[in-house]
Amino acid sequence: ADILRVIYKEEVSHVYKGSKWFHYLAEEQQLPAIETFHTMVKTYFAGVLKRPFNDDARSRAQLFPDYYEPLAD
Repeated sequence: ADILRVIYKEEVSHVYKGSKWFHYLAEEQQLPAIETFHTMVKTYFAGVLKRPFNDDARSRAQLFPDYYEPLAD
């Protein structure tokens, strides 16, 4: 169980860093972040996102529901 807590913490950190860079690049290129995210997921991810989501962890990682909920099954 201890290793799962370590993995969980690392994953939140990983998603936070990706979200930070994604927002930086979207702003730099003057792209709408949410719409660009949706387009990229639809282009590069096969299938749909599946619930349930850990909204608390995603929010701590700066990835909010308006990014992923519209893409869910």
